[in-house]
Amino acid sequence: MRKNGLVMLYHLLIWIGYSVVIMLSPRDRIQFKIMLFVIFFYFAYVVACSILPKKGMAFRISISNCMFSFLVSRAAQIFF
Repeated sequence: MRKNGLVMLYHLLIWIGYSVVIMLSPRDRIQFKIMLFVIFFYFAYVVACSILPKKGMAFRISISNCMFSFLVSRAAQIFF
């Protein structure tokens, strides 16, 4: 259980970093934003795989944290 919390903390930091990079480059083309997303997602997955014992669990946590961070960022854009 502690490992899951540690992975979620690292993912939070990774996705905050992704959001900052996207905010600093508003004029980039969509292809580059997609490439950045893939790179950050792979980095988050590698971090999860290095901490958690099962790769399936690492993938599920990576996907769920990715979706959660984007839902929060979209909600923040709508309200602020």
